[in-house]
Order: sequence, then C-alpha cells, then structure tokens
Amino acid sequence: MKTDVPIPFRPENMRRTLHDLKSPFSVIKVNLHLLLKGHCGELSDKAQKAIERIDTKCRQGLALLADVSQMAYLQPEEKTSLNVPEILKDCIERIQPAACARNIKIETDLQPVTAQVAQEHLKLIFDQILANAIHYSNESGRVLVRCGPNSDGPQVVIRDEGIGIPADQKPRIFEEYFRTMEAARHHKEGTGLGLAIVRQAATMANVRVELSSQTGEGTTVKLTLPPA
Repeated sequence: MKTDVPIPFRPENMRRTLHDLKSPFSVIKVNLHLLLKGHCGELSDKAQKAIERIDTKCRQGLALLADVSQMAYLQPEEKTSLNVPEILKDCIERIQPAACARNIKIETDLQPVTAQVAQEHLKLIFDQILANAIHYSNESGRVLVRCGPNSDGPQVVIRDEGIGIPADQKPRIFEEYFRTMEAARHHKEGTGLGLAIVRQAATMANVRVELSSQTGEGTTVKLTLPPA
C-alpha cells in the first residue's frame, strides 16, 4: 500500500470517534461530582478550586462533543407536514430546566400552523436558537416565542432580552467557532457552533433565518418555514 496517498477520514469513523470520546468525559464528570460533593473526603480550598476548574473544562468538552456530533450527523432528511406549535412545545420543554435554573421565564404565543420540513432539522434549529436565547439572557429575564401564519409562509419568532450582539460582529455570527468577547464572558461553556448548526440545518430544510440584535437589549431570530 502506498503511504504517500492521503486516506480520507470517513464520516462513519468520525462519528464513532466522537461517540467514543463521550465515554471518558462522562466518567470524569461523574467522579468530579463525587469529589465536589465531598463523597471522597473533605477538600482543601485550593483542591476545591482546582477541581471546579477541571469540572468547567469537562463540561466545555462535553458541550463541544455534542455540537460537533450534531454537525457530523446532519444530513438531508425526508420532509413531511409538521405541526409547528407541537414541535416548539417539545423543544421548550427540553430547555425549561436550564431556564428555571436561571429564573428565566419563557412566554409563548403559538398559533396553529403547519410546515413542510424534516422533523429532525426543525427540532435542531429550534433547540439551538432556544438554547442561545436562554444562555445569553440575563438572570430573571424573559424569552418570547411565537409562531403563526405569514404572507411568506409559516413564521416562528424567538426573542430574548439578553446581552445582544455588537453591530460589527453580526456578519460573523454564523461562522463555525466564532464567539464575541461578550458571549464568551457571559456563557463560558459555549462552543461557537450553535448558529453554524442552525445555518447548516436551515439550508437543508429550506428555512429562511433572519437575525436582528442590539447590544444590551437582546436578540430576535425570525424563521420563515416552507408551507405545507
């Protein structure tokens, strides 16, 4: 076999590698939790702080693996007629614990509407945008979610009242691994892949994404979906 010919890393091998990496991270996370809760004996202040730093990095690693896995598994899917409010309700239920942890209220106005789109793509788009809305909101803030018919097609709007995005940074926010300094300070576990995943899934699903934001006042994401 010639050794000077590059052998491509097949997608299935990438997915297997990502899956295998999750296991040691999960074991590390569990054992760090035991240490931090004092199940292995009392820790000195210095040891406590060191373990907390390791725990933060471990959670960052797990978040990165989750996002990269989503990108690796993202592929064209069969489009079907979907009840948009029901999909939104499921996604809101999944993000609710994170919202409650930061005392953020999710308000909804969900009118009946259907769209012709792959379910996994729509869930992925909603999950990522809702997660961003929660993570980059201020404590005790609000996130508004509404959907309904529109002249261009079914429309979903997700608005937060969080840190917002500086005007000069908005052209880059859909780039992979790009994060503003404000975002990195506000949510240390972010990966910079959330909106890149949204862009990729929206392209496959033929969903139009429009984003508006103002520093210190929040971000609004408007999604126009293909009509059923």
